[in-house]
Amino acid sequence: MPFHSIVPTEALLPQGEVEPTQCHACKYGFIEGRSDESGMFGVNRIMSTDPQAYLDPMFSPGSMIPLANFGSFDKNDLSR
Repeated sequence: MPFHSIVPTEALLPQGEVEPTQCHACKYGFIEGRSDESGMFGVNRIMSTDPQAYLDPMFSPGSMIPLANFGSFDKNDLSR
């Protein structure tokens, strides 16, 4: 018997566990992602009101940033 609904099928099915993400400050605002065992941070998304942030390839989704760089993030300067 078909089930008719305006809700997407994915929303009705049980969802798997989601890995926790981390949020770090950057010169544009915040970036969200996951860190791995090798000391790298994989960017999932950037949260910023600055349009220039979305053009910076360093913060594009999927890019990897060394966790050691997070101590150097500053609103005025970012060392790569």
